[in-house]
Amino acid sequence: MNLPVPRRRLAAALGAVAALLGAAGCDRGTEPTAPTLDVGLTVTTAREPDLLRIDYTLVNRSGGELVVFSGVPAEETHDSPVVDPNAVYATARDDTTVELAKRVFAPPEGVGMAVDFVVRGAVLAPGASLGEALRIPLPLTARQPYDSAARPPERADRAVFCVGVARRDAVPPIPAASGDTDERASYPHRASVARAQQLVCAEPFPL
Repeated sequence: MNLPVPRRRLAAALGAVAALLGAAGCDRGTEPTAPTLDVGLTVTTAREPDLLRIDYTLVNRSGGELVVFSGVPAEETHDSPVVDPNAVYATARDDTTVELAKRVFAPPEGVGMAVDFVVRGAVLAPGASLGEALRIPLPLTARQPYDSAARPPERADRAVFCVGVARRDAVPPIPAASGDTDERASYPHRASVARAQQLVCAEPFPL
């Protein structure tokens, strides 16, 4: 389903939406329960007629290795995901805000999953950084693993970009499938992984 996006043209660059988030992640209720990680996120956005540009850099300022759940697959799968570098999960944060994220999700409460959908994770050493330039087609399309009926906010006029991170020793990857040539490990959309995840977000920006 498409998210409604106002057709008005914005300036070529919406300006730098920079967020150096030291000890703060996003408040998502009871989702993340892991200790706060010291990371920095810088985000710049720009709107074009048919796409949204998001350039971000994530810096590991902690003293240990982190996993960044940056490898969202082109489509949900149970093993050997083929990553689309421009893919993000798009969910309704509130009535007017869309969350665009590279992250893991817990399955719906009370639903037993025979197998897990997975994402790729990039290992980030202390002091290292990860940067990507995303080009997301417009209008936006709602997407969330395990929820094919995800509904967008009815009056979406702004978005927030987030990245999920976790301590490497807290999120064991699933075994690699035979013939998998991607060096990045796969991590399941599972409650235990979601609890270990810290969601790091920039400030909301207009669509």
